[in-house]
Amino acid sequence: MNDPVTSKLLSTTESSEWELVDSFELKFESDHPQGILRIGDRWFLSSVRHQRTDEGKPDPSTEGQGFLIEIERDGDSLIEKGRLELCDGLVFHPGGMATEGTVIYVPVSEYRPDSSCHIYKVDVEKFEVIGDPVQFADHVGALCIDPERRRIFGMSWASRRIYIWDYEWNLLHMNPNPIENVAYQDIDFVGGNTLACGGVWTFDLGGQQVEIGGLDLIDATTWLPHHRIMVTTRTRTGRLLVNNAFSHKLVYPDLFLAFVPDDDEDSRVEVYRV
Repeated sequence: MNDPVTSKLLSTTESSEWELVDSFELKFESDHPQGILRIGDRWFLSSVRHQRTDEGKPDPSTEGQGFLIEIERDGDSLIEKGRLELCDGLVFHPGGMATEGTVIYVPVSEYRPDSSCHIYKVDVEKFEVIGDPVQFADHVGALCIDPERRRIFGMSWASRRIYIWDYEWNLLHMNPNPIENVAYQDIDFVGGNTLACGGVWTFDLGGQQVEIGGLDLIDATTWLPHHRIMVTTRTRTGRLLVNNAFSHKLVYPDLFLAFVPDDDEDSRVEVYRV
């Protein structure tokens, strides 16, 4: 493949050495981060604030808050530069974001599968919402954009379904995800015809639940993975790197991956060179 990011990821395996080059503490209320996006030198983070049930699980029946936060570096930390609240009643759970450079698309859904979503459009330059959100009859957990083909890709709760829209948000395709054992948390268009999808999956091994993480390279035509990178690196809290948001940046010949796996006061942006 000619695309440099795809080629770099194809040469990366679970035995490849990942170098931690930066770890930034988030010096603001980050709650439960969901997506991270870089546009030029600007960084944006989506996060959700929710109520919990008596069992400690997120309560989808109680209103919460969804945020898009612009962040900037302050020494070894990241601070809040601006914040938009994006929510409407029980529709308050933002996901992984997408951009074509001038607009950020933020999917905000109910905190449950098979529900509904409002896709907000945010002007990058002004950092303000443009018009009314696009309404969609499913929980959309992550978006990414192929700017060359002018296609927007989305995945539903636990990546059960894959959607493709044009730039006017006309639905072009809906495919059941052929990979049923991975719940992708965030997706990133990396070039060519390839999406990088980060996520976790859990299986039973001898009566114990085992959690595995990985990055799959997905062919945007067949929706089948043609390369899988197992990710076993964990944060100091024990979470896998691919638990939530991730993003990539190529500074040729080096590829950098940024992850935000943890919540609240444990939240950090971990940057690795791969």
